[in-house]
Amino acid sequence: MEVRGLTADLRWSYLVAATIGPWTLRESVLTGTVHTSDRYRLSQTPLTAVLRIGQQDLTFPVIAVTITGDLLTCQVGPRVRMYEQTQAAIYQ
Repeated sequence: MEVRGLTADLRWSYLVAATIGPWTLRESVLTGTVHTSDRYRLSQTPLTAVLRIGQQDLTFPVIAVTITGDLLTCQVGPRVRMYEQTQAAIYQ
């Protein structure tokens, strides 16, 4: 399955580590053109990918990130549901 969108963020906690767009998610691999990036934040863990599809944000844990030129490629894990995000924020 392939999903496409216009904008997405990679975040370290609530801080934006990179913005990309347009992006494609296929077989747990996210690719997109880098608009902004912060090397320090991208080197931190854990990172999450927040993909905007219409009015909805889909969040995935980032396993690995590579930037080559202006192309970002990252391996993502299973989608994080809103309940799990809320619980993680409460118990940090």
